[in-house]
Amino acid sequence: MVVAKMRAGMLCAALVLAAESVSAGNWADVGGPADPAFLHSKALCRSLKRMPVQAAGPDETASLPGTCSSEALYYGIGMPANPALAFRCALRERNHADDRSLFSGDVMLMTMYANGVGAPRDLERAIALACEIDGAPAEVSGRVDHLASLRDQHWQGHDFSYCDDITSGAGQGFCAAHDAALADQARKTRIEAVASGWTGKEK
Repeated sequence: MVVAKMRAGMLCAALVLAAESVSAGNWADVGGPADPAFLHSKALCRSLKRMPVQAAGPDETASLPGTCSSEALYYGIGMPANPALAFRCALRERNHADDRSLFSGDVMLMTMYANGVGAPRDLERAIALACEIDGAPAEVSGRVDHLASLRDQHWQGHDFSYCDDITSGAGQGFCAAHDAALADQARKTRIEAVASGWTGKEK
């Protein structure tokens, strides 16, 4: 139920995404008027265009169930959190882009690489993925620069989020739905903890 509500909210936000999104490939290749504020992020994306999403290794997606949600697995929405499985799920979502939420595929891979949760921390790969995520110009550029700053600071935190850098109405809609899903799950967890010792009649 929680995941269904989350996807419904994100679908509403998607109705305006096309109007506000300018990046349909790599941020380094997006045309339009040159803005000096974007030069650094574009140059960085250009330098990382050939970086693979994953280090060479065996196919980690073969044993996954028929459907999965990397967002639900990573954040523990409607199920126990399993970041390692979320990473494998996000790899498959990246290669099967139909009928999926924004918080999947590249967005979740970027998040996991940035936070070092579900995959070894790799801010270079997180930046390369950020370069390929659609969004308003200031949003895409700001996210790339944000991740570059974390890399240069040798950041060791675990709370980077796609929502940190949103500037568009579409992004705000997606993040509002995501935040609501997290809040619903936290509320459910608290209620279950309080009621764990109750009798059937008390429940």
